Amino acid sequence: MERHSFNQGELIFREGQFSHSMYQVTSGHVGIFGNYDSPHAQQLATLGTCEFFGEMGLAECYPRRATAGALDHD
Repeated sequence: MERHSFNQGELIFREGQFSHSMYQVTSGHVGIFGNYDSPHAQQLATLGTCEFFGEMGLAECYPRRATAGALDHD
């Protein structure tokens, strides 16, 4: 397991990218966004400490279905 720190506003991954990684929030909050780079962008979820995301990257060989970005850092 690798530990990464992301600054507020920094993207963790983008919709459409391929990845075989999943993530756990150890501090702060992460936003999950649909249609991030379009006028129809919307925040689908807010994740906090101890929550996991991106796990479908481990289970499927499909591109990411949403964009994840750091909202803040405790």
